[in-house]
Amino acid sequence: MGSLPSGRMILAGDIGGTKTTLALYDADEIRSPRAVRTYDSRSIGRFDDVVEGFLADAPAPVVATFAVAGPVLDHAAQITNLSWSLSEPDLAKRFSFDRVELLNDVEALAWATGALRPDERATLQDGHADPRGPIAILALGTGLGMGYLTGGANVPQAHPSEGGHTDFAPTTPLQSRLLTSLWREFDHVSVERVGSGLGLPRIHHFLVAEEGWEEDPAVADAISAAADPTPVIVLAASSGKSAACREAVALLCDVVAAEAGNLALKLLATGGVFLGGGMTPRVLSFLRAPRFREAFRAKGRFSRVLERIPVHVILPPEAVLWGAALRGMRTAHEEI
Repeated sequence: MGSLPSGRMILAGDIGGTKTTLALYDADEIRSPRAVRTYDSRSIGRFDDVVEGFLADAPAPVVATFAVAGPVLDHAAQITNLSWSLSEPDLAKRFSFDRVELLNDVEALAWATGALRPDERATLQDGHADPRGPIAILALGTGLGMGYLTGGANVPQAHPSEGGHTDFAPTTPLQSRLLTSLWREFDHVSVERVGSGLGLPRIHHFLVAEEGWEEDPAVADAISAAADPTPVIVLAASSGKSAACREAVALLCDVVAAEAGNLALKLLATGGVFLGGGMTPRVLSFLRAPRFREAFRAKGRFSRVLERIPVHVILPPEAVLWGAALRGMRTAHEEI
């Protein structure tokens, strides 16, 4: 892509319900921002205040690209679990940007895949990547995000998706019983209701309350006392303190694996499948297990197709920010 045009400063942001990171770039190397700062999103009333504070002593950027946790519709977004509403025209006018672009955070992850170094991804299945083939993206975090990349390395184009809100499709009798259990609480059970950080406590409760798994009393007390029980369950599973927690995380990964296989077939993602999101590194040992690959490939006659598709985990926590920056750099070059 070459150097940025003279004076074309880029502002990139990763905006989430818990934290927001902004970075300023004057070169095309995503790992070398001129300035970077992370904020507690919950302690700030308006997103404009974040941008104003960040740019107070910085050169004025001309292009701004913000990755947001949620859908972007009509050039605007409402951040999940925050009162922040973002609008491209309003931000452009408020800060005199030549161009503002909002994009879904999984779409930003898609932009970042081509820039990852070998040591910045963990390979779960080698496969044989077609450099011109579509790439599927899943982000395992509080929710289950999805997106994809087309066009290959020469003309890449990232696309958002809300596939995490499609129907949860059980693949085993145990998962069928889990779905039946969740139907008592929800009219519609999406795959995100199960295969996500929000879904993990539901899986654990189902195993203990309905499937006869016994929980260690100390672990049960810690789960009950936690404002967010998901990290407690993951830690107990990883440390070997709880068989019930271990099975809950493994079952969550089964669901994610099956959905990754579904997305790979829907897109014919011969370029590969990439798993990102904040929760993914914490359950990496489960994703590396044969059980994950078996669930990913379990598509009957098309299992051979999935055996050929590489599957990787995106390791850097900055990947969403990098993707936003890459999109902004591309915009700056397009507007020369």
